[in-house]
Amino acid sequence: MRKNTVKYLFLFILISSNLFSQNFTATVERNQLTVGETFQISFSLSNAEGKEFKAPGFKGFSVLSGPNTSQSFQWGTGGSSRTVTYSYLLRADIEGKFTIEPASITVDGKRINSNSVTITVVKGTESDKQKTSEAGSLESQANELIRKNLFIKLSLSKQSVYQGESLVATYKLYVTPTLAGQFSISNISYPNLGGFWTQDLMELKNLQYSREVVDGVAYQTAELKKTLLIPQQTGSLNVDAMSIDFVVRLAVQGKKRNRDPFDIFDDPFFRQSYQDFNFSARSSSGTVSVKPLPLNQPVEFRGGVGQMQMKAWLDKTIVKANESTTLKVQISGSGNLKLLEPFNLNLPNDLDVYDPKTIDNVSISASGMSGNKTFEYYLVPRHQGEFRIEPIEFAYFDLSKKSYVTLRSEPLILRAEKGNEAGTIPMITGVIKEDVKYLGQDIRHIKLKDLNLRKKNDNFFGSLAFYGLAVAPLLLFVAFILIQRRNEKLQGNLALLKTRKAVSLAKKRLSLAKKLLNKNQEEQFFEEISRALWGYLSDRLSIPVADLTKDTASKILSEKNIDVDITEKILDTIEYCEFARFAPTNEKISLIDVYKNAEESIVELEGKLR
Repeated sequence: MRKNTVKYLFLFILISSNLFSQNFTATVERNQLTVGETFQISFSLSNAEGKEFKAPGFKGFSVLSGPNTSQSFQWGTGGSSRTVTYSYLLRADIEGKFTIEPASITVDGKRINSNSVTITVVKGTESDKQKTSEAGSLESQANELIRKNLFIKLSLSKQSVYQGESLVATYKLYVTPTLAGQFSISNISYPNLGGFWTQDLMELKNLQYSREVVDGVAYQTAELKKTLLIPQQTGSLNVDAMSIDFVVRLAVQGKKRNRDPFDIFDDPFFRQSYQDFNFSARSSSGTVSVKPLPLNQPVEFRGGVGQMQMKAWLDKTIVKANESTTLKVQISGSGNLKLLEPFNLNLPNDLDVYDPKTIDNVSISASGMSGNKTFEYYLVPRHQGEFRIEPIEFAYFDLSKKSYVTLRSEPLILRAEKGNEAGTIPMITGVIKEDVKYLGQDIRHIKLKDLNLRKKNDNFFGSLAFYGLAVAPLLLFVAFILIQRRNEKLQGNLALLKTRKAVSLAKKRLSLAKKLLNKNQEEQFFEEISRALWGYLSDRLSIPVADLTKDTASKILSEKNIDVDITEKILDTIEYCEFARFAPTNEKISLIDVYKNAEESIVELEGKLR
């Protein structure tokens, strides 16, 4: 008996809680109106499936629109809830105190009623009458209804920032359940965000709604545009408004027919129809105060703002002459990373550097930019030796410290071993002592002529040996003069020899390059063309390759009155070949054209130098 009592009590509580959770209520915007004023009344059913909704009579009011049906859902820790709303747009016609009777609806086979609503209508002032007259048309009444239930707001994550500091601008749509699902977008005018670097954080495809309560009213909200902004100038910057043209469908009531009051076809239900209204919504604009960065900017400051780190390294620290290595400088952290530009490096003169390649690994979100940005510089040592790359410095403005921070890398050492130094001709740098010290002890030739012998004890005075030693100093002096002159002549002839052989050596390398061209070996082809041109310039201008640069070659050719077009042609061909080897790009030139340019450059330059 006691168990049954507990069981029935539990069942009663369960049924009661279910009934109490099913609310059917009537609400209005306000309970006191003036004659001619419009207002909205809503009947909301929560947590239940309703059928056969029946509106009350609206004595003393004219029905301008309705019923407009909408649904809303809400999720929370205690579960979910669903609300169906039936709303009407009414106009107060006469003065008095009126009670709007309850509406009714069928739930689970039972008819339930909403609460009643009491409204007081008073006589309006002259200004109220003028406003009522202006809003008398159906179009104006519809716009008034839509304006209260659908609008756009702009929100800024920050109102005051430093130049280079990021913020987020969000344009959001707010719509009440009354109009949810009753509109479409016909046109969008996006804001002009001048003075900012911008990056959109979302695309407007399908509206994703969430619930938000503003001033006690529940709205369905959806983000229309979300943009990351980074101000590029100081002062007060304007964030423009966003406007959207909507087409809103509303239920409207037709005019009352002059028929028998018992005519069922004169019921408001049969006089109801739907009409589309054009409506333009525009958000407010915003203002951002942009503060300038402090004036004590370090020389190494490059516009970075945020919290950042830097590291620099060589992918290979030991290479051969004329082989490439890559210097990488990486900036990581958070801030305006995408706006950072490559560094101007302080490199040794004999270390060629090419335009850097930028690798961007930066992600953008509502919290700003984060990740890393890497600059890769291709370096080519022109001869063997040790090259010191001075420390790289990078300064940025730290937002957390409100001051500048300078980062400094360690110095880098690149060692270049002996390799294929294009166009190198062995130079005479002096005679090594060990190369000649055994020359006088070499095996003598067999003498075929008669020997001039003398006895061992013959007198020395008056002998050939005596006279030979007497004139030996003079002969040695004359020999010294002759040898000196011969060496000078040989030294001069060496430059002449190199000059005469310059064309033939270049032709041999071009011939090898043509064979590589036919085999489609691009990298070796470009290397051989580069060696041919560098070697020709080295031989023809009598400059060692280790001391030869594009600037040096251009200056000497200019002094020799060589046409600028010829100089540019040969140097541009060299530069393209080196780019193709060490820093390839998408811009391709026919290999045959490269070969022809190299061949023509040598022929034209040789004709001018003769």
